Amino acid sequence: MAFLLLLPGCIPDPDSPPVSENPALDLASLQVQEGGQDRPLSPAFSPTVTSYVVSVSNQTTSVAVTATLANPQLARMRINNQSVSSGQAVGINLSLGSNPVAVLVEETAPSGQTRIYNLVINRAAPGSNRLASLVLSTGSLNPSFNGDQTSYSASVPFSTTQVIVTATAEDPAAKITINNQSVPSGQPSPAIPLNVGANNIVVVVTAQNGSTRSYTVVVTRQANVNLASLAVSAGALSPPFNKDVTEYQVNVPNETASTTITATIEQAGSTLAINGQPVASGQVFGPVPLNVGPNSFAVSVMAPDRITVKTYTVVITRAPSSNALLSTLTVTPGAMIPPFSPGTTTYTVINAGLFTTTANVTATVQEPNATITINGMSVDSGTTLQVPLPTPSTLITILVRAQDTVTTVTYSVTVNK
Repeated sequence: MAFLLLLPGCIPDPDSPPVSENPALDLASLQVQEGGQDRPLSPAFSPTVTSYVVSVSNQTTSVAVTATLANPQLARMRINNQSVSSGQAVGINLSLGSNPVAVLVEETAPSGQTRIYNLVINRAAPGSNRLASLVLSTGSLNPSFNGDQTSYSASVPFSTTQVIVTATAEDPAAKITINNQSVPSGQPSPAIPLNVGANNIVVVVTAQNGSTRSYTVVVTRQANVNLASLAVSAGALSPPFNKDVTEYQVNVPNETASTTITATIEQAGSTLAINGQPVASGQVFGPVPLNVGPNSFAVSVMAPDRITVKTYTVVITRAPSSNALLSTLTVTPGAMIPPFSPGTTTYTVINAGLFTTTANVTATVQEPNATITINGMSVDSGTTLQVPLPTPSTLITILVRAQDTVTTVTYSVTVNK
């Protein structure tokens, strides 16, 4: 049989999982009584929670711990290594500070599995004016709470307009005020309204002997740096605009060569900049040219405090061109029939000359990023290439590939000497 050794001052984790999921090991209840009155467990009792803390005053020198088995026919138990019956109270003498109590439940058959419920009873020091815990309804204390640390800070978003403070005294007999308002130990305070910026919350603990200790929490409510609206003329934002979403995409065809951006701030007094350039709220920014591929725009909102900044990013991706047409095509000597037209792809050149050995071919693309090959040879747009004419009738092929690298157009020219 195994037992858990708890050292004085060791406080168990309230969120620790049970040793076993065996229901035969469940407790039906766990009570700590002082003078016949129940002392509240933290957290509240649940058969699946195995770690608890109870705080008592300095005047409390002993308590009674009573554990009741959910299945007494299937299990037996010990409290601090003392065999007890289900529902039997065990007296625990208390030292100052932490007093660990271990309730061990053992299945009698068939597995002999065990589960330990850990209980720490904190007896306050004489005249204690320390807090045992300090919790905000939203936001986290910085640094983490320590009864000897009296100054804290916390940050909450602009949308948080109020906060509730729960302060628990180390000595249940101590009195607590929160911003000069009396609040029972361990009970939530009335809602405290928060202004934008720093808000001081003062928790004063008064011990039975009249000594006091003040804890200060500075809760900073962030300024409103939200946009009320955001739109681009190039297309629709994806996802649709939401002030809490900061990343957007827009895909546009190659024909869309520019865009405007219009952003409106939510809080008057904040300032707006797009790609670092100041812009009035609601003012149209642009038009701004769009390169092929991704174009990133940073829309930044700065709060009146000149410190808080929120940046929305819009990436507009312009598709590459699919234009694979020529703007001009000449083949000399000779006469090309029909006259060149970008949409006509088949031509004949006549009267090139019986003794002509080469033809001069010059092709120019409509879209500068398209590429040209003539009879398989790469040629710059507008550059003349001499093509051999080895036979009385020679086929010359001009292949144009668009910027998208997918779209192609082939022009064919048959040169007849």
